[in-house]
Amino acid sequence: MYDLVIRSLAALELIIMINADQVTTSTVAASLCVLSLLEASALADARNEERSQILAWILFASSYIGVAGYLLLTNGDRSPYFPLLLTVLSFISSLLLLHLNHANEKMRQELHRTRDDSEELTEVLREQNRRLLNEQDQCILRLWRNAIVLQERFMIMWVIFCRGEFCFWGQSER
Repeated sequence: MYDLVIRSLAALELIIMINADQVTTSTVAASLCVLSLLEASALADARNEERSQILAWILFASSYIGVAGYLLLTNGDRSPYFPLLLTVLSFISSLLLLHLNHANEKMRQELHRTRDDSEELTEVLREQNRRLLNEQDQCILRLWRNAIVLQERFMIMWVIFCRGEFCFWGQSER
């Protein structure tokens, strides 16, 4: 979205520089050419393919080159340095803003990807935790059952031992 704002501001800067002296048919035609080049560069950049992005940068640069050429051709007797300096500064500032915007978009995509990965990992860990808790519960149940079985066996052995001739407690001596 900021791409469009940056390109719109660049088009506005260039159109103001073209029409600074007077508004004529040629300046309006040049302004429309600049606007259409920058719009085409924005459309080409939106496809996220390498060839489309190269085309977008070529269209973007050609709009500035066209303005610089137009200012040189229509300047007449005046010095061309000031309009060219403004064009170059505008081009550099627009390139810098576009570069920062692309870096911001890459970071934003990386943030979304990291957050998605984090949510997936959290869900996997939550599921593993549930599974481990269930296994722990099953293990505790098994140990409890084994303890009960051992206690029952001990009681049975105690009863057998006490009923038999080996148990001397509570019996009078013979």
